[in-house]
Amino acid sequence: MAPNVGITPFVTILHFDTPQALEDKYGGFLNRSIVDDFKDYCELLFQTYGDRVKNWITINEPFVLVLGYDLGKCAPGRCSLPPPFGPCLAGNSSTEPYIVGHNLILAHATAAKLYKVKFQAKQGGEIGIALVGEFVEPLNPDSSDDEAATKRCLDFPIGWCAMKDGVPIGPKACDYSYNILAERSEYVYSYRNGLQKLLEFINEKNGVKVKGYFYRSLFDNSEWESGYGTRLGLHFIDYKDNCKRIPKRSAKWFHGFLKARGDNTTQDSTLRKTSSCPPDQLPITNSSSSTLSSPLAACGHLWLFYLILSWLL
Repeated sequence: MAPNVGITPFVTILHFDTPQALEDKYGGFLNRSIVDDFKDYCELLFQTYGDRVKNWITINEPFVLVLGYDLGKCAPGRCSLPPPFGPCLAGNSSTEPYIVGHNLILAHATAAKLYKVKFQAKQGGEIGIALVGEFVEPLNPDSSDDEAATKRCLDFPIGWCAMKDGVPIGPKACDYSYNILAERSEYVYSYRNGLQKLLEFINEKNGVKVKGYFYRSLFDNSEWESGYGTRLGLHFIDYKDNCKRIPKRSAKWFHGFLKARGDNTTQDSTLRKTSSCPPDQLPITNSSSSTLSSPLAACGHLWLFYLILSWLL
């Protein structure tokens, strides 16, 4: 836990991987029995680690977990949709996502209530849930249908989300090989005003106080079904050189930002030539010429910050 070095632990209790034994026994989150089992698991964690852990996240991105029962792209890969989403071996995309989503909400609420009633007064911690969301704009600002669709979609990421026929805003964000552009991300887009507008929406709609955020990843790692091909870390990992860690420009900017020194300076022209991405996303090749870019030039990473919210049941 290392409390003496300024590290505050935030523990996520469930991050997508439902125990296989419960999948085999009753279908995991398709069955309401998992609510009680999740409660028991949480209680064990609170009892065991609550003296040191003061920040609990019950479930990470329940919407992404739900997609595993809708599009079949995430675990457990269930759906009833035709290609390009299917074919899946089993599932019902019309019903299962809503059953799973409902049970996820019940599991979170049950665990949060347990902590607040039985442990919070003594342990002095907080508990919440990590939601995933993207900001959207109406395709035609003068269309009432587009405006209504936008409002529905903005409601869904914070509660439920089902975006249909969306048009990405801004350019695709970047995936990287060392010092060169490997490819554009399949699902991350750069929209500079998106984070600000999303935070305003959260505050207006839910009255939630945003306390801070987590960056997506300190290092490139295995990004679930995308494997090691997608690179979203602040540090480039050279998988061919004993997983050598190389800081990207975004790592240096982020350090400066945290130290309140994230000022605009001149970009390095040599890195500018290697990729159409902002140079702050590429690995640092010369520390003497490394510079900091604008906070809004983070090329698609802004929406990946995990928001630390005032916790809701």
